Amino acid sequence: MMSPSGFLYACGMPEHAENPRRSRSPLSRIPLLCVLSLIAMLPWPAAGTALLRSQFDDWSEAIFMLGGVTAIPAMIVAVFGAPDSVYVAIMVIVWVAAWIAPPFIWLRRTPRLGRVLVVLGSQSAFSLVQAMMGVMLVIGKSV
Repeated sequence: MMSPSGFLYACGMPEHAENPRRSRSPLSRIPLLCVLSLIAMLPWPAAGTALLRSQFDDWSEAIFMLGGVTAIPAMIVAVFGAPDSVYVAIMVIVWVAAWIAPPFIWLRRTPRLGRVLVVLGSQSAFSLVQAMMGVMLVIGKSV
């Protein structure tokens, strides 16, 4: 278990000004921030899948938990007769981009705790909205 001061240091918050490890590059913290992002985003689609597993006609419907909102504009691809794999790939690419991109874009410089929390909160909210729309799509097909 990481101590609170270790967590703050790993996220870029200096514990003490004379900390010799402070000279680490902010880019070296990106893997930790990606793991934290995954932890912030994964519970919502996992909960939606666990709660609605009896409603699925096929396990491929679980992808709606990752891309419920993305499914609506991705329907344009379905109009042109694209296979289902393209449709699924679009949803997965958007979710993975929302997971990986923020640590690289907003946290490249030395991340402050407030900035880290805002990014993690935004990612969690994005994932919650996607999963909620996925739940509505799965329930809606049963009606």
